[in-house]
Amino acid sequence: FMFRPRHSVRSIVGDVLAAAKLGSKNCAVMHMYDGGYINKAKLSAYLHAGESLIKRKGVSKILLLANKKIYDLAVREFPRIEWIHLDRALFDTLEFSSAQLDVLYQEAVLNLVKKCGPTVFIYSEAQAELSLYPELIHSMMCDFDSYFLGDRKSIECPTRLVVKGTELTPFLQKLTSKRYEQHFQHQASLLQGIRENVG
Repeated sequence: FMFRPRHSVRSIVGDVLAAAKLGSKNCAVMHMYDGGYINKAKLSAYLHAGESLIKRKGVSKILLLANKKIYDLAVREFPRIEWIHLDRALFDTLEFSSAQLDVLYQEAVLNLVKKCGPTVFIYSEAQAELSLYPELIHSMMCDFDSYFLGDRKSIECPTRLVVKGTELTPFLQKLTSKRYEQHFQHQASLLQGIRENVG
């Protein structure tokens, strides 16, 4: 399906490309799984690892491979970045089973990744250990045919930035301390209200 995407997928990918003005070599790719309340820390760590390199390569956009919740968080917390996202809900209008829609979505994602070309690819160390998906994304950014069937030495591939757990730690600590601070402020506010009512 990666070589001959069906019409429904080409149509959706075409719409996303047109809306985002996504062209060759002007987008980096960031792949991130949902980590719940630590998503902001993960986004911060990913950007800390790759933003300067992305700028040096002249890349102006980041294609975020994540769910809608993470995308909304990225847009809200890091508005300086031009984020691109392929919403899974776009595929729900197609008359296929849920499993087929998942395949169509992944097909579209890989075709979008291909458009970014050999720029920058950011993902986590845990993803690299648990899944072959990052390798597939990387190969599509290189040019899948050449990567697996040709001479790898002669093709240009993206710079991989694998974010390690230790790189995430300082951002987690900052997030955790902020959450505790907000919690204690809330508790103090409630206590003050009780005192005022009692008095």
